[in-house]
Amino acid sequence: GIRKISDVDVGIGITGIAGPTGGSPEKPVGLVYIGFSSSEKTFVKEFQFDANRITFKNLVLYEVLKVLETYNKD
Repeated sequence: GIRKISDVDVGIGITGIAGPTGGSPEKPVGLVYIGFSSSEKTFVKEFQFDANRITFKNLVLYEVLKVLETYNKD
């Protein structure tokens, strides 16, 4: 995957609908997935934020930083 292609220890992927348009009933505005991969573990977290586009991006960044902080503690 991304770790091998990029020759890195940790890979993070983010996808979602920041809005204000582009949502659907299946994938509403505010939906985001954050994927994490290391040699020890791989997981995906799903979030649904009710926020404007700028706040949405800040909330996603905060969650990514929390994931990295947890990884660094392990």
